[in-house]
Order: sequence, then C-alpha cells, then structure tokens
Amino acid sequence: MTGTHITGKRFNRLPVEHLRFLKALLQKAQSAGFGEVPVRVVDFNEQQVLEAALVENIQRADLNPIEKAQGFQEYLQRFEMTHEELA
Repeated sequence: MTGTHITGKRFNRLPVEHLRFLKALLQKAQSAGFGEVPVRVVDFNEQQVLEAALVENIQRADLNPIEKAQGFQEYLQRFEMTHEELA
C-alpha cells in the first residue's frame, strides 16, 4: 500500500469491507507521518479470523477484564471448545 492507493493482485480478492479497513489504516498511518505501510494478506478461515480478533482485542489497553472474558466465552461457545483446549 503506497500513496493513497491499495495495489496488488491479492487485494482484488478481498471483500469490500476489508478494503475499506485497509484504506482507513493507510490514511491513519499517513496522518501519523508514514509514507508506506507494509501489509501482509493472509487467507483465514472463520476460526482463525476470530482468533486473530481475540488476540488483537486482548492487547487493547482499554479493554476491561469482563470484556476479555466475554471474548473468550464467545470463542469457546462458537467452536464448542473447553477451557483446556483454548489454553
């Protein structure tokens, strides 16, 4: 991703909402003074998407313990896992 454009063959396969997210990310990076933002596009299944979102949310400083627990509970229920399997 360079300038204000998102380019590359793999970007053509992304859903529109992902492209909107990437464009917003690029605009934020540019406003912070970055000219380019390296991006790695990875194909995830539904479980991997939720895992990545869970990890990203856990790392947020403004997330309280209840919100973290709710994220774990949603993951456990959706994929019918035990706490031991999650650990």
